[in-house]
Amino acid sequence: MTGMPAAQKYDLRHTDVRDVLDQVERILDLRLDPETMVRKRRTIGAASGTGTWVRIELRGVERMAGPVTGQGWGVEAALAITGVPRPHWFRGASWCGEPLRPNTVWRVDEIEYITDGQPLRADHGQFPAAETLPGAWWDALSKSLATLAATDTSRLATPDTQPVTAARIESEIREVFPEVGDLRTASWEWTTAHADLGWANLFGPRLWITDWEDWGRAPRGLDAANLWANSLGYPLLAAQVADHFEADLSSLTGQIMALWRTAQIASWGDTFASACGPAKVEAARIAREIA
Repeated sequence: MTGMPAAQKYDLRHTDVRDVLDQVERILDLRLDPETMVRKRRTIGAASGTGTWVRIELRGVERMAGPVTGQGWGVEAALAITGVPRPHWFRGASWCGEPLRPNTVWRVDEIEYITDGQPLRADHGQFPAAETLPGAWWDALSKSLATLAATDTSRLATPDTQPVTAARIESEIREVFPEVGDLRTASWEWTTAHADLGWANLFGPRLWITDWEDWGRAPRGLDAANLWANSLGYPLLAAQVADHFEADLSSLTGQIMALWRTAQIASWGDTFASACGPAKVEAARIAREIA
């Protein structure tokens, strides 16, 4: 257990963190609404009694060093991004998790509470809101991701909490498809990405993009590939993503991002049960096409 990343050792969906919630209320001098609480693996969010949204993030101390040193906290650093609809950041604080939870660092951010949209995450295994999004919403998302891609930053994206590197991507692809050919890493295009773009982090009917802790430089097409791969259990939705982001997904780098994400889903199996079968089929197709 000692060497396990904090986000796995202390999965916030199942860990009792009442002491952390109490500390957040003391630090910010507000009350959290338990009825609005959303718990994810490494974050907890809830509305406050003052009309804002409070977001709590857990990190292991190992994430405070290495390739991501000096990047700061993503939600705060996202102030540098313009032209992308994201909640406004008001204030934040961080503290050491010792002694109760060794080797952890905690962060709380108070941000704008979105009142004109809802997250498009799955509802009982379906995406009813996402599947009926108007063309204007897709156009806004395309424009926002293009703006983000052109944003200059020294931050390195950290999908799944780990820095994104060509070596990491190639290694994870070959774990699932050892026979894959040359991935031509030297030819990859690099842009700026959200790096955790899924339906739970997208809002509609008005577009908002939330959860900016992992944003930074990444291979082209990562965001489109992530959204497409996570839609594979729902063919019509996956087809919409593929259509709107064809330019990114058809590029060499975009194809490899799609291969990476589908290979991951295929390896995770039941974690993404509805997408696992289609992911295996799509990953095999892409591997053949780039051979």
